[in-house]
Parts: sequence; C-alpha cells; structure tokens
Amino acid sequence: MTASAIATARCLVQPTFQLHAILRAILRDEVIATHKRQEDAEGTSPDPTDPKGELLITMVTRAVTAIVNRLNSLANFDGIDSKVSTLVAAANSHDNLCRMDPSWHPWL
Repeated sequence: MTASAIATARCLVQPTFQLHAILRAILRDEVIATHKRQEDAEGTSPDPTDPKGELLITMVTRAVTAIVNRLNSLANFDGIDSKVSTLVAAANSHDNLCRMDPSWHPWL
C-alpha cells in the first residue's frame, strides 16, 4: 500500500503533466458551484452570482498550492519514516478506527 501510494504521488508530481492547470480548472468549477449552493441556501438573491474574480483566483490558487504541496510531501521517500507510512499507520490505528463514522463500519 505504501509503495503504491508513493509511486502514484510521484507519477502525478515528477513529470510535469500540467497538474496545476487541471486542478485549477476543476477547483474553479467546484468553488463556483459551492458558492452558488451557499447563496441558494441563504436565499440572499434570486439569481446566484459568481464570486468576485480576485477572491475566486486566490481561493483556487491556495487550494491548488495545498494539494501540490501534499503530493510533493507524499512523493518523497525517506526510508521507513515516509509521510505515506505515517498516514497508513494512522489509518490502521485502533484508536482512529473506533472514532470512525458508523456508516463506514461495514467496510471493516
């Protein structure tokens, strides 16, 4: 599991396949859709509007940067103490599993 997660992260990060551009396009649409859903729920205006351009750009850029930084940290293999092995250990921890939402229990 650890080796495949590291290999997948490296495939996404190391050969630059314009991951930033793809993420920006996907996240832009998601931010706009979320903004429209929030306006519909609040009922503030009859026609939902898109968020301001600068706000949208900063939100998407911040999210893309966070995702790419996480992928870069996962792609680094530092032997036994890699970030992926820490995540797998946390996922297998009995303390974390008992805090899990009961709807996921059939998957155990």
